[in-house]
Amino acid sequence: QGYWTEPHDAQLGYTVPNLRTEYAMRNTHVPVGPWRGVNTNQNGLYLECFMEEVAAAAGRDPLEFRRALMQKHPKHLAVLNAAADKAGWGKPLPAGVHRGLAQFMGYASYTAAVAEVSVKGEEVKVLRLVLATNCGHAVNPDQIAAQVEGSVAYGFDTLQSQSSVANGRMVETNFDRYPIARLRQLPRIETVMAPYRGAGSTLDADESFANAVDVIRYIPRAVQIGFFAPFPNQWFEPGTSTGGSIMRRVAAVEMTVIYLTILLGLPLAVSLWWKTPWFWLTMGFCFLIVVTDAYAIPNVGTLYRLRYGFLMTIAGFGLAAILTYAERARAQRELSVQE
Repeated sequence: QGYWTEPHDAQLGYTVPNLRTEYAMRNTHVPVGPWRGVNTNQNGLYLECFMEEVAAAAGRDPLEFRRALMQKHPKHLAVLNAAADKAGWGKPLPAGVHRGLAQFMGYASYTAAVAEVSVKGEEVKVLRLVLATNCGHAVNPDQIAAQVEGSVAYGFDTLQSQSSVANGRMVETNFDRYPIARLRQLPRIETVMAPYRGAGSTLDADESFANAVDVIRYIPRAVQIGFFAPFPNQWFEPGTSTGGSIMRRVAAVEMTVIYLTILLGLPLAVSLWWKTPWFWLTMGFCFLIVVTDAYAIPNVGTLYRLRYGFLMTIAGFGLAAILTYAERARAQRELSVQE
């Protein structure tokens, strides 16, 4: 996901001049798996809780403190502002009611939340949640809102339920022992869709499309990203995880073979089948999908996996052409020997 301090799509949506992160692993000896998020949930928790502590230590308003560090992270800042504006941040609240906020990016989706919470003695109650999100082009806003609201429900489950182990086995083996929050138990939830105009790939996170002309102008860059990312200068860079680094090295080997096959074989394929409609139809379809993916896919890893079959199809035509010419050359040599 990216914990660097430069702009673009990094989980750490803040520019921090001096950053040092340390962590320690704790093995609970109990195998666990993700519920609704892989690795991102705990990241958002410790990051934003720490930001609250730092803002309090500095005597700053939590919203203004974050804004000052987010000027180079426009997408993070946009969802934070959207949530704060909708919630009426800064407006007076009844006695005993408090506001808190947080922002986070996971898998190229930007989110922010403002919570209104009442505290009476030892009783804490969440009254209202305003949740802003930018997950890209919202094809079905209602479906996005359902996902956001569902995440709230499961978040409340973690507050009122638990997963316990007895005699080496899980006690809560089904939902009759792990209750799910009912609608009457949930706070008022308001979902805000932050405006989206950005390009799909994280390589051009700050690119924006205002109209069809912008989309057309981006085609050369989309071709470059769609066919060649991750670029050779990224093959041996350290990834955000061991898996990321390995993926880049595997991509280096595979893409070198694919590119050589396309470079050598595609001109031969054109010379063989340029009069064949299905050849051009297949090539056009593969080209269109790869370029479209460069507009829409949020990260290079996903783009690499999704375009793989289409690049292999193009390379397959090239390989078939090479083999066809090789077979023709062999047959020609045999014919010459017989003569």
